[in-house]
Amino acid sequence: LPAALNAANEEAVSAFLAGRIRLTDIPRVIESVMDAHETRAVSSLEVVCEVDRRSRLEAAREIERVAAPSRVVA
Repeated sequence: LPAALNAANEEAVSAFLAGRIRLTDIPRVIESVMDAHETRAVSSLEVVCEVDRRSRLEAAREIERVAAPSRVVA
């Protein structure tokens, strides 16, 4: 769970800093990732890395849904 939260946060903040989403969209991205995340036992580093990878992909999908040129104010 912490790996998913961290990955989602990093991706959302990066998108915000790049001007792709608004500050207020960050929690939406994180919530989307956490809702899609399956809790499972951490049996190895590979499991953590897989959770991180999948969470980043889900965050990227949500960022694309949220991001629209007319929504971001420079």
